[in-house]
Amino acid sequence: MNRMPLAAALLVLFGAGCSAVAPVDQDSNAEGPPEAVSSTAEALSSLSCQMSTAKGYSNGKAFTIEVVTVDGEKVEWRTANAYMKMAEAADKDHVQIRVVSGFRTMSEQQYLYHCYTSCSCNSCNLAAKPGYSNHQSGHALDLNTASPSVLSWLNHHAGSFGFKRTVPSEDWHWEWWGQDNGTGPCNDNDKDNDGVVDKKDNCPGVKNGGQTDTDKDGKGDACDADDDGDGVKDAKDNCPKKKNPDQQDTDKDGKGDACDPDNDGDKIADGKDNCPLVSNHGQQDTGKDGKGDACDDDDDGDGTPDAKDNCPKTKNADQSDKDGDGKGDACEKDADTDGFDDAQDNCPAIANPEQIDTDADGKGDACDDDDDGDGVKDASDNCSLVANAGQADADKNGKGDACDTDADGDGVEDGADNCPTLDNPNQADSDEDGIGDACDDDLDGDGVPNDVDQCIDVAGDVESSEPGAGCESTGGPTGEPEPPAGASPDTSAFQGSSQAASCSSTPRHPGTFGLSLIALAAAAVAASARRSRRDSKTTCG
Repeated sequence: MNRMPLAAALLVLFGAGCSAVAPVDQDSNAEGPPEAVSSTAEALSSLSCQMSTAKGYSNGKAFTIEVVTVDGEKVEWRTANAYMKMAEAADKDHVQIRVVSGFRTMSEQQYLYHCYTSCSCNSCNLAAKPGYSNHQSGHALDLNTASPSVLSWLNHHAGSFGFKRTVPSEDWHWEWWGQDNGTGPCNDNDKDNDGVVDKKDNCPGVKNGGQTDTDKDGKGDACDADDDGDGVKDAKDNCPKKKNPDQQDTDKDGKGDACDPDNDGDKIADGKDNCPLVSNHGQQDTGKDGKGDACDDDDDGDGTPDAKDNCPKTKNADQSDKDGDGKGDACEKDADTDGFDDAQDNCPAIANPEQIDTDADGKGDACDDDDDGDGVKDASDNCSLVANAGQADADKNGKGDACDTDADGDGVEDGADNCPTLDNPNQADSDEDGIGDACDDDLDGDGVPNDVDQCIDVAGDVESSEPGAGCESTGGPTGEPEPPAGASPDTSAFQGSSQAASCSSTPRHPGTFGLSLIALAAAAVAASARRSRRDSKTTCG
């Protein structure tokens, strides 16, 4: 059996570019095929010229590169320019070229190398040692050469655009190391692709076509951490676009005064607020000088500061004060300081903030010597706040009946007293008619006045015009009424009467005894007896 030399075996094994040590233009950077290399019928490759800085490697040495994005893969920007020109030319020939793999970071290459050496991932595809893969330079591209038309086109035209295959065993691996003539779609003069060349761009690494530079420090706001240059970082600045190193915020709303349209938070914009730093929703401006009283130290504008002005709200440059009370003449319109100007005050010289005027005569009670207007001076009026020209005082307690709630002084309020003008603390009411006995002219309620009632404690049926008025008619055996006790049998008032009343158990009273003290004293005791007699209808002979 013929045996293949070891070197030849290794050459066969890594014929697809796996030699670990070889010149750059040989198979030293040979790696496994990309995961998905195929033809496509899509439109021209996608491109973003937004540049970012990356660390590239060549033969283990690091260097800085600027990368853009082609077909979703990072590519060194000059290589991307050359590729796009090549892709446009291929497209005109109806061949669609695509970037399948581009720039790789160190961590990406380390992963692929680990997969290769451990054969634990990425299908054990060949991978160059980290720092030595041409893909880490940003100039190497894996293209979609699985399509015969793509590979054929590249073989015939790629060289004219500066591309060549640096790993002969990998027909998908193409690299560009040519010269960029500045005509590609991505220009290093505008790395952030914002339309402003880097030499003039105040944020060359951050897209900011407007070039806003609030603090005019040459660094655009898009990349300036302190836009207004006040020494306070934007993240903590309550006015990031307005210089305000003191960070004053009058109304404590989180927005600095320098950029707050309503610094005092009184709902009036500073441009119209006569005290923009002092809350004064009313906008009072006594001196009409455009400066509100809330922030004006001379409200009336008379040249004297409010703190020393004896009329701070009334202009009085001479500060005249004739009465020497500390209040200038110009503003002493309320002499008694009760809150009412003298012109409207019903007692301008005596403080009376309530302005009470009982008799409505325009003169307040505080300065009126006849408050109720009854013609009796308050000093001697027994009802100074209730008109009572007669000064009646039934109980002689010095308080007139008109304002005395117990006019007779019997301890019973007038509203409940059945004799409000006569002293009757027991409130006796024999006939229960609501009128106390002390002031009732018909004690027994029989319709016969006390002064003619012959039986004052009995509700009789004899009319007042008949003999025995107020007594009960009995019609006794003799047909003659008995004379009243103490009267002679021939009393004229009873002669000739066939209807005379008699009641031997109750003394009869001649009319002259109308309201005698005896009747009044007996009234209460007789009341119950009278009721009993009424019920029994007892007659006397």
